[in-house]
Amino acid sequence: MQAKLTLSLDPEVIAQAKLVARSSQTSLSSLVESYLRQLIAQSETNPAQGPVLRQLSGILKDASVTDYVHHLENKYL
Repeated sequence: MQAKLTLSLDPEVIAQAKLVARSSQTSLSSLVESYLRQLIAQSETNPAQGPVLRQLSGILKDASVTDYVHHLENKYL
């Protein structure tokens, strides 16, 4: 069953989205639906952070992923 959805978007975004849909030979509705399905699937595979992780995130603001990799290499190699 299909249902209608009204969105308020920047006109430039709408124009660019229509071009993307046209180049993909699909409708804008199909493009949006596909994106939303991907977003839902991604959120199901990456559940929301728990309270402990939420508290810990941001503690090492200046550390990058590269720094973390180097730390692990030094620790275990």
